[in-house]
Amino acid sequence: PCGACPQRLNFIVGQNGTGKSSILAGIIAALGGNPNKHSNTAGGQKAGGGLVRDGSDSAKVELEIANAGPDPFHLDGAAGAPATLTVMLRLARHESGRTSSHFSINGAATTQKKVRELAEFYNYEVENPCVINTQAVSASFLRDPKDAAKRYAFFLKAANLDGLKADYN
Repeated sequence: PCGACPQRLNFIVGQNGTGKSSILAGIIAALGGNPNKHSNTAGGQKAGGGLVRDGSDSAKVELEIANAGPDPFHLDGAAGAPATLTVMLRLARHESGRTSSHFSINGAATTQKKVRELAEFYNYEVENPCVINTQAVSASFLRDPKDAAKRYAFFLKAANLDGLKADYN
């Protein structure tokens, strides 16, 4: 790490077509978010099933989160808080073409809602385009940088104000 680089800032770099966008889409989905919320093309695909490799029936995304410190995340019914949380998302593609998803935390089945609670607890804003800025989101914003309406819509999403605006409307 360089002295000028802020902590907790990560870059995923690589040649075109090597899966960088798929990694981001997997992280967003594993934390209960919708990787298609702002771009309609998670990992280069238009549906969550795009996270399953061609020719495969399933995929797995596993994230390990340090949970130490004075205010750790507590699992339901657990006496103490584990030092590490392992969030797992399993995707299964069915013959019908639909894709199902199953979440677990530390090996125990859980709901997408609980995983989203964990993400919110740690302030992982996985659907905020400024926190996880995918290539598709950047491209849609930069296509016409003179379009004030697009820049304003991007600002609302980035500042998490789009929901508030909808509530006021």
